Amino acid sequence: MITSDFGFKVTFGNENNTLFLRQALQVLIGSLIPIIEVTFDKTTFDGASRDSRSGIFDLAYIDEAGNHFLIEMQVSTLMEMMQRMKLHALQKFNTLIFKGDYQYKDLPKIYSIAILKEKLSNDHKDYHEIGCIRSEKGRVMDQQMKFVLVELGKFTKTAEDCHTDLDKLLFTMKALSTEQPPMPEFPKFWNEEWLKVAIDELDTRKMTADERFNYIKILSYNAEVVHEEREKMAMAKAEGMAEGIEQGIEKGIEKGIEKGIEQGIEKGIEQGKAEAESKSEAEKYALKKEAICRMMLTKIPEATMADIVQETLEFVEKVKAQIIQEAEN
Repeated sequence: MITSDFGFKVTFGNENNTLFLRQALQVLIGSLIPIIEVTFDKTTFDGASRDSRSGIFDLAYIDEAGNHFLIEMQVSTLMEMMQRMKLHALQKFNTLIFKGDYQYKDLPKIYSIAILKEKLSNDHKDYHEIGCIRSEKGRVMDQQMKFVLVELGKFTKTAEDCHTDLDKLLFTMKALSTEQPPMPEFPKFWNEEWLKVAIDELDTRKMTADERFNYIKILSYNAEVVHEEREKMAMAKAEGMAEGIEQGIEKGIEKGIEKGIEQGIEKGIEQGKAEAESKSEAEKYALKKEAICRMMLTKIPEATMADIVQETLEFVEKVKAQIIQEAEN
């Protein structure tokens, strides 16, 4: 999800809460010094030639020290990626020189960052690299411009293997992709505040009930944890009912959402909306009941359930009581 245009914008482009962005930039450039503040440089890519279908998403920032960050997300294979990174860095370099009347003293650092959803090459196994200008003997000649390349296609660590913030970030970016298989439970490090900011943005930026239903459909496979203790036999029966519902989902919804997931979450949302509009009130009720039944198996509060299905708290309580009663019978 983060690797989509939507996900990239609401996480790396979240101007209301930059905690995730600041820590992500810090670990991507390999710095031990926290980034305290970032402002969005919305002029860097203005007028740049871009094809919206190319799967290339750009954002630019400036930190409190005046350093510039140019970050690009690429969801398809692009062999010229290094050339694009140099182009962006040199364009920013020239802009700084022109504004400073060709003064080279105290130039801020420029970080050109590229994140590839796939692989750039199979020449090596490194999934995160930082480069600068070096001599043929490896001596650093200049560090004013640095190039950071991330190849998510090479990152294969499991949650248990992720101990550094960099690994946690890359794992999260891959795990929240719609193409990844479901996890039995969320990794513990997703409770870290900076990652929660990004995950919450992906969870709450939906505008309509249909969009939220389709998104919770995906999130349900990645439920944080199934209750270890069930106080009533009814809840155990409800779990069995939920599994049966999952296997017997109506074909129209199944095709619309499943096909949407394969082609991308945005298309899935549009198809889900179109299908939901054509359904009767009884069918819509059944969909909301199904979503509530799924969420009963997780730690999702009733208030959040009501927000997701866009109904009142009383509606959720009534449906939950009905589900439990049906399970007991």
